[in-house]
Amino acid sequence: MKPVFPLACALLLFSASAFGAGSLDAATAYSRGDYAAAMKAWQPLADGGDADAQYEIGSLYENGQGVPADPKKAAVWYRKAALQDQVYAQFRMGELTRQGIGVPRDRVTALAWYRKAAQKGYAPAQAWLGEMYALRLGMKRPDYEAAALFENKAAAAGDPDGEYFLGMLYAEGHGVGQSHEEAAKLFRQAAEQGQADAQYHLGLAYAAGEGVKKDNTEAYVWFSLAANQKQPDAAAARDKAAGELSSGDKEMADKRISTWKPTLYKAPAKPTR
Repeated sequence: MKPVFPLACALLLFSASAFGAGSLDAATAYSRGDYAAAMKAWQPLADGGDADAQYEIGSLYENGQGVPADPKKAAVWYRKAALQDQVYAQFRMGELTRQGIGVPRDRVTALAWYRKAAQKGYAPAQAWLGEMYALRLGMKRPDYEAAALFENKAAAAGDPDGEYFLGMLYAEGHGVGQSHEEAAKLFRQAAEQGQADAQYHLGLAYAAGEGVKKDNTEAYVWFSLAANQKQPDAAAARDKAAGELSSGDKEMADKRISTWKPTLYKAPAKPTR
């Protein structure tokens, strides 16, 4: 499971007078990895209706930090916060509802939660709202123009899913003019942040010479990185690309792969109400 972005770390940047001693105590405990203490400090705040604390309790349950992982309890607390307009919680409710984790799978409801968070400018929600429009999830027909609108917003903020999804729209000419060059550029931006599907599609671009100069070594590198993240199609593509390389080129590529690190996307530090 991809770790849920914690609001807790952001709280440390502000004084106790701004957030209250309880929130600061919880954030401090979280930052040192004492999740049980963080839970203990947030729980009374969450019980008292504090939306940020409710979100944090939900994230602890989703990630199994300080408590056994329990997606149903995570969804309960996220929903409490989301109904108070807590943007991170709205996004998480979209994620859980889309996938049927802890709640019944309901793409129409997921679309509504994503839309609420996206309207507040939260880039990960904009990315997934755009993807829902493109894939006709929770609606009768795809809306590629709306998909491109939201993916452009997410990509402009540097969100890796938004960059990848927008790249796919350019590759297929949906909602934007088809451009393999623009698609490859967006795939690279997302791939460098560790987005596995973008790594795989960047590998495809290098293997075929679409939007970039054909380069079997680059194809092998990006297929390998995607395969390391269990992208379902990448391992077979990696093995095929490996057959096109000399032993020397493969050795150099493997060294590059072993030391590669992503440039991580930094989500907004504090939700917008």
